[in-house]
Amino acid sequence: MEDQVAREFLFTIMVNGQQLVTLACTPAALPEFMVGFLVAEGLVTGIAEIISLEINEELGLGRVEVNRPDLSLEELMHTATHTSGCGRGLTFRQHQRFLELEPLNSSLKLPVDRIHPLIRNMEQQSTLFLATGAVHSAALCTADEVVMVQEDIGRHSALDKLFGAALLQGLPMDDKVVLSSGRITAEMITKVARQRIPIAISRCAPSDLAIQYAEGLELTLVGFARGRRMNIYTRFDRIV
Repeated sequence: MEDQVAREFLFTIMVNGQQLVTLACTPAALPEFMVGFLVAEGLVTGIAEIISLEINEELGLGRVEVNRPDLSLEELMHTATHTSGCGRGLTFRQHQRFLELEPLNSSLKLPVDRIHPLIRNMEQQSTLFLATGAVHSAALCTADEVVMVQEDIGRHSALDKLFGAALLQGLPMDDKVVLSSGRITAEMITKVARQRIPIAISRCAPSDLAIQYAEGLELTLVGFARGRRMNIYTRFDRIV
C-alpha cells in the first residue's frame, strides 16, 4: 500500500554571510520560518531590519542580510541552547531574553466557552497533520475565529512560521491568542511574549519553567485544553 508521510528537511540559515544554524523542519513556508525565527529569537527587532532574504530549497539554504551592526553571531553561538523540541530546536540567550521582556499588561479577555471551538477549528485547518499525523500546528486567533494556521514537524518551528506569516502580512498580534498542538516549554513562552501575545493555549502540558516564565511575564497559560476540560496555570482573570 501507499501512505502519505511528512517530509523532514534540513534547512541552514545564514545571516550576513555567516552560518547561524541548521534546523530540521517541514519544507513549506520557508520565508515565514526565517523571518519568524529571527524575530522570535531577538536577532532582529522586526522585519524593517531585514534587508534581503533569499531561499534555495534545492540546497536547503536560506540567506538573509540584516541591518544589525551590533550583531555578533560568534558571541551569540556561545549562548546557544538546544531545546527539548522535536526537530532539534535551538534558542539563544534564553534566560537573558526572558529578563529583557516587559510583563504583558494586556486587558484582553477570552470567554472560556470559545477555547474548545478554536482548538477544533485549528485541528480542522491542519491539513498536513490530517494527511500524515506527523506534524504540529500553531494558530493565531481572536475570540471569534482562527485567523491563520501553520504546521511543521517541530512545535517551535510551527510557532516561528506563524509569527513570520503574521509579520509579513502586517497583522497585529498583541490582540490575539496563540494556540499550539504541542507541549509548552520556556523558550516558547519567550517567543510568544516577544510578540506581546497575552494568552497561550495548548492541548498538551507545560513545563515547570514555562509556568514560571508565564507567571513572571503575566502571560495567561492554558494547558490540557481537550474535550470539556483545561488547566489554567497563570493570569486566570483573562479567561472569563
